[in-house]
Amino acid sequence: MKTVLMIAYYFPPLGGAGVQRTLKFVKYLPTFNYESIVLTPNSSFIRYKSFDNSLKEEIPKETKIYNTFIIDLNWIFKILYGLKLKKLVNFINGRLIFPDYQKQWLPFAKRKIKHIIKKDKIDLVFITSPPYSTQLLGKWIKNKYNLPIVSDFRDPFTFNHEWKNRNYFNKCFKYEENLLNKCNIIIANTKGNKKKYIEKFNIPEKKIEVINNGFDEDDFKNIKVRKRQNRKIIFSHIGQFYGDYNAMPFILALNKIKNKLKNIELRFIGSLTQNDKKLIKKFGLSNFIKTVDYCSHKKALQYNQESDFLLLIIPNENWNFWIPGKTFEYINSNKKILAIIPQNGSCAEIIRNTKTGVVVSPSNIDKIAKSILDFIEDYGNDDFDPDYEEIQKYDRKALTQQLALVFDNVLSNELLKTGNDEVMN
Repeated sequence: MKTVLMIAYYFPPLGGAGVQRTLKFVKYLPTFNYESIVLTPNSSFIRYKSFDNSLKEEIPKETKIYNTFIIDLNWIFKILYGLKLKKLVNFINGRLIFPDYQKQWLPFAKRKIKHIIKKDKIDLVFITSPPYSTQLLGKWIKNKYNLPIVSDFRDPFTFNHEWKNRNYFNKCFKYEENLLNKCNIIIANTKGNKKKYIEKFNIPEKKIEVINNGFDEDDFKNIKVRKRQNRKIIFSHIGQFYGDYNAMPFILALNKIKNKLKNIELRFIGSLTQNDKKLIKKFGLSNFIKTVDYCSHKKALQYNQESDFLLLIIPNENWNFWIPGKTFEYINSNKKILAIIPQNGSCAEIIRNTKTGVVVSPSNIDKIAKSILDFIEDYGNDDFDPDYEEIQKYDRKALTQQLALVFDNVLSNELLKTGNDEVMN
């Protein structure tokens, strides 16, 4: 059994989509001859909206978890937001402290890494981001301990900022380019992101592996679907909206057809932005819409399975390479998806390939409105025929096996390199 140091800023008892990827890797890696040692901040010091203690049950009992102290600037940002100083927060986060405020964690992480490497035999290091500052630890570990580094990008960094300030984009590009060149292997979360790394950063194709996010079949076992109290047709969006990631295209479409809606319930499980809430009130849509605050992952899946249709929303046409984590649980739920997402993006490709829904551009409000009515009209028709073989490609256990193979190749290459060095000497 080999040992991998998994460095993850977001890890249980924190909840949310960003936690799932690392958690599932840790859960299934022992099946493929790797045990994990996890390094993560102490959640007691983190200001975070989504805590889910039930996720800790999935961590293998033998897994060592090292928690560190952290100074979380989010506590200060909360005060600044309350004083309506959002511009100051944006200046501090990413400008004054680059690439992100979580960089404050690195001194404490380095101290703990020294302790871990002294105490435990580490074969290689896996670092997942965001936050993107954590990837700096890979460069430091490589220089200090010469351990192989696998850098996992759950979301792209530089090209999330392509449509923003050009100077800031260039700063991000140089930062990411330096990190990509220092690690042994890069893991991209989509084929589109891999293509970007090759074309824009001139990274050799053999240095990049694609491991998508996915779903865990275990999570769908023993879900108790409650008996319906009414026969309303239920559309559900599972997950949180925040900032520019909002439900506006769907809400604008609803407003166009609100007089045609009968016997419908629209559920937002997680949270809406303040602007979303204002629009719902302004358009008088509260009678159709039910909101549920953040809940455990198990409860979220229960809401998922109790729905007739599922909503997937990516409101910005520029976010072509973004795939919300919920996408993979959606496609395994046997529920038809109304996907209001960029038509030529990575997420749309998954929906089409798995035959699990209808893709509509977030900028085409009239077509979204028509699609909602079409879903309602087709309710009860037995014409939903997903491609289950394609869906199984996103099973977490299979994805973890891919990761273990990446680890095997990295370690084999390191042994080969060491052997060659010895021959030369």
